[in-house]
Amino acid sequence: MRGRGGFRICPPGGRRYNSVVNQFVRSWRHPPTQKPRFTRIVRVVQVKPPYHLRLRYNKFKSRLEKRGKFSRRRLPKGNERRRWHGTAIGNCQFLQPNLRRDGHCESSRRCIICSIINTGFRKPKPTPGRRELFGFGMYFSSTSSKSDDYTGARVLGMAKPAPGVRAILLCKVAVGRACKVRTAQQQRTRAPRGFNSVIGQPGLLPGLNYDELVTYNVAQNTPAFVIVYA
Repeated sequence: MRGRGGFRICPPGGRRYNSVVNQFVRSWRHPPTQKPRFTRIVRVVQVKPPYHLRLRYNKFKSRLEKRGKFSRRRLPKGNERRRWHGTAIGNCQFLQPNLRRDGHCESSRRCIICSIINTGFRKPKPTPGRRELFGFGMYFSSTSSKSDDYTGARVLGMAKPAPGVRAILLCKVAVGRACKVRTAQQQRTRAPRGFNSVIGQPGLLPGLNYDELVTYNVAQNTPAFVIVYA
């Protein structure tokens, strides 16, 4: 047992709060006719995974920087980006109205968000009959409204957003060198040779309306914030 991740509520109007909310609002790109817009921001929570997970991520990012020298091109170290990740959330304390100012994440594995914070992302295993656009990796997006699709259940293989109060993760992703793909690659289990991640970009891939970033190494991503909204 390596301990649980911690959290702290970001005060409204503070620098971190404004940074997360502004990114969330600007990146909600679905038109109202296609998806109802969120009505309010409940809270922003800064999360801190256990030390060994933070160390793993920072080491991976440093290795990418050493190879790619992104900072020489005025890019963040390791080409790090903040990207949204939506997943189902159970009866988690983050959703409760009386969440204390700081504490530790739920230890129960029933909440996927808390599981990600406590134990890191898990790379899905290739499964017969399961079809993912860019294979078996971890999916992120710069579009908050796209990640919102995955906050609820999956019905017949399709995402169904959760009703009412819900939450998504804002993660730090060490993108490294990204490959922009033009075709679906449903059986992929790792990044193309010479690359560290895959990007699905609208306009390059028919039928893709909003961007996707896919990584294939669990050390490549770490949660930074949870935003709760309704």
